[in-house]
Amino acid sequence: MFLMHVSVKFKLGADAIATNIFAKNGIEPALMWAYVVMFRESVGGVCLIIGLFTRFFAAALAIEMLVALLSCIYRRVMQPLAEDTSMCC
Repeated sequence: MFLMHVSVKFKLGADAIATNIFAKNGIEPALMWAYVVMFRESVGGVCLIIGLFTRFFAAALAIEMLVALLSCIYRRVMQPLAEDTSMCC
C-alpha cells in the first residue's frame, strides 16, 4: 500500500506534494516534510515487505498516518468552527 501511495508522490515530485498537501494543511517546512514522508514510505514499505526492521517502520508509518489523519480532521472540522463568528457574543 505504501509503495503504491509513494509512487504517485515520486511522479508528481516533492515540490508539488509540499505545496498541495503539506502547506495547505499547515505543516511547515513543507518541502522538508515531503522528502521525509517520501523516504519513510518508500524505505518503510520495502522493509515491511521483506521483514526488515518491521516494528520500527510499522510504528513510524502508523505515526505518519495518525498525523495525516489528525491534520485533515483539524483542517476540515476545527478551522471552520473557529472562523464561524455567529456563535460569538
